[in-house]
Parts: sequence; structure tokens; C-alpha cells
Amino acid sequence: MVAKLHKQDFEPHLNEQFTVHSNEIGPVEIELVKVSGQTSGNIESFSLLFRNAEGKVFRHNTCQVTHPSMGDFPLFLGPVDTGKTDGVYYEAVFNYIINSNKEG
Repeated sequence: MVAKLHKQDFEPHLNEQFTVHSNEIGPVEIELVKVSGQTSGNIESFSLLFRNAEGKVFRHNTCQVTHPSMGDFPLFLGPVDTGKTDGVYYEAVFNYIINSNKEG
């Protein structure tokens, strides 16, 4: 089982490059451009917005992602329409129930 990823895991890596290993088009470099969300009560909800400046497109899927300091982990990514023309944007959305025993 993969450990849960949390908003605070990604915040230090804003504007850094991640590599997505897509079965469709091979490795794709994406930049983390936004981390948003919050923890409210026992729910942690956040999203990550990534940009591929080269305009490479792959379909929504769970892909293996690599980051130099975070290592390798699976991430469900999907292309999103941001209305911007400076690349292709991808989003990952997380929603967790926080257990009182501090799991994950």
C-alpha cells in the first residue's frame, strides 16, 4: 500500500518539475503550478495543478510520477481546461477522511 500524500507534501515543490510516465506517449515533464485546498474537521481536500509547456497530451489515467526528492508514486491525473494557452494543464484531486489515530 502506498502512503497517503498530503497537501503539505507538495507545497515545498511548487514550480518544480515532475516526470509523468505515461503509457500513451512516454515520459512527460510537468511543472507543479498550484497547490490549493484545505483541511476542515476530519476531511482533507486539496488539488494539484500541473502544466506541460510542450503541449503534450495524455488522457486521464493513473500514472507513475517521479520527483527528485519525493520519489516515485502513482497519481491520477486528468487534463483540464484552464482557458490558458501556455501549455496543457493537468489536475489531481485528493479527498481524505482523517482518522483520529493519525493513519497515513
